[in-house]
Amino acid sequence: MSGQALKEFRGHHSFINSVKYGVGEAFIASACSDGTTKIWDVQTTHCTTSIVPAGQITTNATSGSTMLGVAVMAAHPRPGHFDQLIICTKSPELYLVQIDGTVLRKFSCGDEDLDSGGIYDVVPREFLTCCISRQGKYLYAVHDDNKICIFDIESGQMNKVLEVSNFTLLVKHDTDI
Repeated sequence: MSGQALKEFRGHHSFINSVKYGVGEAFIASACSDGTTKIWDVQTTHCTTSIVPAGQITTNATSGSTMLGVAVMAAHPRPGHFDQLIICTKSPELYLVQIDGTVLRKFSCGDEDLDSGGIYDVVPREFLTCCISRQGKYLYAVHDDNKICIFDIESGQMNKVLEVSNFTLLVKHDTDI
């Protein structure tokens, strides 16, 4: 081990929040605060796809410039589905997307599921991170109000909301129940 970089993947314009190998380690998915998820070819280090979840692009009315509005906190390749990712943006929604960026499903928790006493009438709730169960069946998403929403990925239905006592920025699932 020389400490020398073996490969460099260049193309993001802000902090990188997560990096994950895809199924079979043929690609790498990176999530960035610049609002993009990039798919990288492991062999060539070239970016093959840059994904901006639907509704996350905003245009400045004065200058006409396009901005990517919401940080991508995590991008997880879905086990058993080589062409799908779960993307967690710092917003009220998570996305199941194909590797080409096509949105297949959105996940969100309704106000009735996360009732916290009215503060979110002014400040919207946001997801901070997520993980997928080993078999790719469940999605666990950490909300900014110390709740973990558990979704069935196939149906898109939320199964349960768990309240956690301390601030959570990391969640991991080791076995399917």
